Amino acid sequence: MQVRSVFVESRHWVDSVNNGSYFSNRIHVNGQMVCQTGMQSGFGDRYVYAALENLTERGLVSYIETELTPMLWARSESIDLYYTSQPVAKSDMFSTLWPHATRGLDEDHN
Repeated sequence: MQVRSVFVESRHWVDSVNNGSYFSNRIHVNGQMVCQTGMQSGFGDRYVYAALENLTERGLVSYIETELTPMLWARSESIDLYYTSQPVAKSDMFSTLWPHATRGLDEDHN
């Protein structure tokens, strides 16, 4: 599958009691959702790096965290990368749809 676009839809929750930051992602490739992950800890744009690592684990892209930002990496691979993060209540976070966060809707990637 040739990846032309990646869209990361993220929800972000801040635990003010324990001073933690958490995100959960829905990851879309070429306009189709391929994975939804449950809560993971991370600040800032960590959710974008986690999404690309998830796609790499699934064999859809070859992202290696380097000095390139995700946007510069995507440009070098001719991939349109879009991402957004919305602050929500803990109860509105995405849940993992599968036993393992790296599993997705299309297990054989066809």
